[in-house]
Amino acid sequence: MVEFGHCPVEGGGRFGGSGRRVGKIIIGPLSFNRSRPARFVRVLSPSLPCVLAFAMAIGLTSAGLGNKPLRAQSPGPQFDGVGISLPVRGVAPAGFTLTAYHGDLTRFGSLPLRMVIRPTGPTFPDDRQLSVRIGFPPWSVLPTSRAANYEFTVNLSASQTVFDQVYYLPKWFLGGSPQLSVWEAGQPLAGYGSEFESGSGVAYSRFDVSSAETDWVASAEGRFGWIAEPGSVAARSARSATDIEDLRMLMGSLAPDLFGFSLLASEESRLGLFREFGELVGLSYFTIEELASDWRGFEQCHVWVCRWSTLKAIEESRPEAAAALRRHLVCGGTLWLLETPEPDAVAAHFGTRIRPEEPAETEPRSGEELAVDIDAGVVSAMESLESEANILPLHPDTGEIRFPMPSFRPMGVRSSSGGSYSDGPLRPHRLLADRLMRTYIGEVFDDTSVVRRWVERAEGELFESDFSVLPVGFGRVVTCRREEALPGSFSQWQAMRMLTGVGSSGVLRDGVDPIVGDTRFWNWTIPGVAQPPIYSFLLLLTLFAVLVGPVAYGKLNRIGRAYLMFLVAPLLAALTTVALFTYGLLADGLGTQVRVREVTWLGGDAQDAARYCRATYFAGLRPADGLRFPTNARVVPYPLTNYRNWRNLFGNDNAALGTVRIDEDETVLRGGFFPSRQQCQFVSHRPLESADGVKWESDEIDSGVTARMRNGLGHSLRDITVRDEAGDYWSVEDLAAGATASAQRIEPEVAQTRLGELYTRQMPIAPISIGRDTQGNANLDLILMLGATFPYRQSLSPARAGTAEGEVEWWLRTHLQTRSRLPIAMFIAIADVSSDSIAVPKARQVDSIHYVIGELR
Repeated sequence: MVEFGHCPVEGGGRFGGSGRRVGKIIIGPLSFNRSRPARFVRVLSPSLPCVLAFAMAIGLTSAGLGNKPLRAQSPGPQFDGVGISLPVRGVAPAGFTLTAYHGDLTRFGSLPLRMVIRPTGPTFPDDRQLSVRIGFPPWSVLPTSRAANYEFTVNLSASQTVFDQVYYLPKWFLGGSPQLSVWEAGQPLAGYGSEFESGSGVAYSRFDVSSAETDWVASAEGRFGWIAEPGSVAARSARSATDIEDLRMLMGSLAPDLFGFSLLASEESRLGLFREFGELVGLSYFTIEELASDWRGFEQCHVWVCRWSTLKAIEESRPEAAAALRRHLVCGGTLWLLETPEPDAVAAHFGTRIRPEEPAETEPRSGEELAVDIDAGVVSAMESLESEANILPLHPDTGEIRFPMPSFRPMGVRSSSGGSYSDGPLRPHRLLADRLMRTYIGEVFDDTSVVRRWVERAEGELFESDFSVLPVGFGRVVTCRREEALPGSFSQWQAMRMLTGVGSSGVLRDGVDPIVGDTRFWNWTIPGVAQPPIYSFLLLLTLFAVLVGPVAYGKLNRIGRAYLMFLVAPLLAALTTVALFTYGLLADGLGTQVRVREVTWLGGDAQDAARYCRATYFAGLRPADGLRFPTNARVVPYPLTNYRNWRNLFGNDNAALGTVRIDEDETVLRGGFFPSRQQCQFVSHRPLESADGVKWESDEIDSGVTARMRNGLGHSLRDITVRDEAGDYWSVEDLAAGATASAQRIEPEVAQTRLGELYTRQMPIAPISIGRDTQGNANLDLILMLGATFPYRQSLSPARAGTAEGEVEWWLRTHLQTRSRLPIAMFIAIADVSSDSIAVPKARQVDSIHYVIGELR
């Protein structure tokens, strides 16, 4: 039996274990992920629609009375998760109790884990060092070959009353049933282990492929976090509709299926609506006190939304949370700001002077033209809804029209499991529509004018000046100047989604799918390794044939001992085999090689600095120390796809791929994360805690303008190209750390050539030997499929939507190769690869490059 909320549930399924319960599982409020409804309906009894209808009627008509979650203990900020409590039973034999709360296991990405250790007495009596281990068995994850174990070192101090810390696990698989144990001095502590048999926790089956695909997509895009104004009540503690802010229109814009629900127009229903459908549409609610103080805590959402006044309040009352949000932005995150002042004031607040020079073909439309198109689409959908009402089935008892739902079907995209994405993986909100259909059978929808009035634009027009997009590091801030921007209008929210572009998808933003992978892995590999030396092998085989034939046989035949060929031939064959193996091993070397593509971004403010790194590793013999990354980095493996369909992800693996050890300063990957004689690729982002920039000075004299550049970084720069605030280009060939040099003015044509050459030095391109037979299944290319769906299809230019590059690579290609033009007040330079960007310190660099891009200060 498992305690599920405050209702015991027994049996199998995704949440109920079929075997004995060895550890106590505490589950917080019952909230559905977007992929949960269909499974929830399947697992429970056929009477569910009636039960849900009754429960929803209470929750929506008296929002303060329904859905009051109960929790044994507060899981703390950032998430309401599952808690595993140790020891399993009885008195704590080691003198302490441990509870580990974790976030949503269906997702991949940074999994938050809050660990709370309390002594049985007032304080811990002695200093202790514990090793906490969490394992995910292969049968419980997808792909099964990516299962991993995690280790943490916990130091308890004498006289300490409680240990309470949040960790972030790099999770590169879907699902998982965690197994928790505590070790001390290399030995497991008796009673401090929790094991689960197959069927418990979150796991998939070969017959549940659609659920796995839906979780795959739900992890990749469309998670929004609303930050409530100061003094707000947490959503889980709210008692009435007025306790939370009005997010109905935002919810409707994220899941247009909700516009078929007339109660969406009822202000009294907002609390019940949010509690029932918030997680389904990918919307979370945070008070200022609940925000994380680590930037990886903000990785739980792709887009954060708040008012301008709320942002100012965060900076005043929670400066550590404001700094974490800022780091999230510079590492690629997105922030929506409402009710902002003029764009110049917002830019000054973020310390940047970057401005869009002119509307470009690659930028999404905004303002009045976009609003007209959006409204036309809504009206068309409503008209389609009215026409469908004539052919909908009638309720079997009352004869009334059953509750209809709009279609909103993306065209031309197919599911890897054979169906349309409007019904499955790339349309997870269809599950929301299905649930509404099941729950509200009998609801009469005979007045579309109610819904029509609800989705129409608010009074007044939307103009291009109402919105702006401000780049902050690798991320962006999308602003809306309209007063009373909440609840807002459908057009307002859709305009902001269009302007966000790929910023609302972590997979599109990074250009990496860690679950299935893609063949763009080959664009950045180490040339010449892990490939058979064909010509050398042919030479050795020819030499073997000559030795066995004309030489050995001829010699033995002349001396009358041809029978010895039965010994000589196998011996020569064995020697040739050893020679082939030895040559193949030595040709690639026994050490480690790495190819690095590094980009350092320096903002106008010293705190806005971030580093992107795409690195490929190869080792003849795997180093025992594994791969070492900074702990504050977001690391994503770039796998080479070898799956033809989703069922291939279910393997027969019976052991974890490797172990991830999380220390205070570094994260270490050991075991199969870095196998011998295979190329392994990783993409990482991390903020730079302190980074000085490049200072630019110019003077006007009688003979013209002179300019100087000072390098405030800790490393030298070379091949520097600068575009000043007047739009003029300058160059500096070499600039040592801490040095100052004069800049030479260059013509725009010369600057274009220099920028183009910077990109072609190490252009990401697959080797010629990689043919079509290595491309895998195009239906499993999540990045290309997402780019073909709403809202990305409408918000991106065809050139951008047709590529699968991350934002960093797209910026480089656009400004260095396609346009060959830098934004105003920016520079780009080349530097040596940073030592902390190489996960194996002694690795030999091959064909690497480090771009340093930044604003002039």
